[in-house]
Amino acid sequence: MSLLGAIFGSATVILLVSSVGYFFTKLYEARMLVRDKQKKGQPVAPEHSFIFGHLFYLKKFIDGLPRGAHYQYAFGDIARKHFTDQGAFYIDLWPLSGLFLAAVSPQVAIQAAQMNLALATERQHLLKRFFKPIAGGPNLFDLPEKE
Repeated sequence: MSLLGAIFGSATVILLVSSVGYFFTKLYEARMLVRDKQKKGQPVAPEHSFIFGHLFYLKKFIDGLPRGAHYQYAFGDIARKHFTDQGAFYIDLWPLSGLFLAAVSPQVAIQAAQMNLALATERQHLLKRFFKPIAGGPNLFDLPEKE
């Protein structure tokens, strides 16, 4: 084996080990965030898996939706089944998304979006990505409050 091949092989192994270590570190952080919410008594969707989060639980509800329906309709089904009194719940969709707070009552949505000054004036960075295919560029929904 040549010196160049040995260096390339070592670099590949180091990169692979680092990537796997990074993935499992992020996995642990995401799952511990949910465990912390559960310990504090905050509403978290049931059937949380340390490996898969709520992905398989969400899939059960998505399978009950009509073909082509948006996955967020399943959040309403979960809320009707488990969280009728709370109006909001956390669902762990990592690595597809971060910890997701689903607000399913108008009162909770108003409290989160209008009564919280930081949320009311700052737009989430993901809004631009979601609205770009619809609006074609900057619009009132994703522009910062200052603009």
